[in-house]
Amino acid sequence: MRLYLLFLVLSVLMFMWACRTEIPFDPGTLEPETNDTIPGDTMVVNPIDTSVMDTVAQPCDTSMVYFQSDILPILVGNCAFAGCHDPISAEHGLIMTSYEGLTAHGGTVVPYNLDKSELYEKITEDDLSDRMPPPPNAALTQTQISLIAKWIEQGALNNQCDELMVCDTSTVSYVADLSPIFSTYCVTCHGDVNPNAGINLNSYSGVSTAAKSGKLLGVITWSNGFIKMPQGGNQLSACNINLIDAWITQGALNN
Repeated sequence: MRLYLLFLVLSVLMFMWACRTEIPFDPGTLEPETNDTIPGDTMVVNPIDTSVMDTVAQPCDTSMVYFQSDILPILVGNCAFAGCHDPISAEHGLIMTSYEGLTAHGGTVVPYNLDKSELYEKITEDDLSDRMPPPPNAALTQTQISLIAKWIEQGALNNQCDELMVCDTSTVSYVADLSPIFSTYCVTCHGDVNPNAGINLNSYSGVSTAAKSGKLLGVITWSNGFIKMPQGGNQLSACNINLIDAWITQGALNN
């Protein structure tokens, strides 16, 4: 009887051992190993390499003013010349050839506040002895002043963008397309008063003459043998250059 009971106990224990499931507890998220493969498939599951992922460039926002393409060319062309705010002269310790130089002094530009921004105060000053650029240099145009004001009101950011917008050059107008370009980037040096090199880009006749001579396209495309314009500033955007080129190709009309 005792042997029978012993045999019965051993049988139960062996049965329980055979049915035991070996599943370890893992509270973490189950992830595939680097070289795990799916059964029946030859594809290797590897970690994602984010260093080679494509980045999507953002187009320029037409409602925004960008420092690098809109504001810096104005400052370089009208303020950063010899005896004023170029790196050598650095009048009043202010250098206007970079964002860092412009904002090195706290009160020069105060984001979102035109009244406290000395830059805006100087370019709109009625007293010629305090106005910048100083006489006999011409004052900034209203277009240039408006761009600087809008840039400050938008936070005076050191911003730039990739110009991915479609540039329509099918029919280019001198009044609507080209005149604003020259007004923003050129007329302070090439305006009605003492235009540099005798080239006045504040009128159709002056622009037309420069265009037909080949000089206009040469200087803005930075071609060999031509002075790079805007002088000391960034090159005009590809769209602006294409607009000027198309206008010349279309006959340089006063349209």
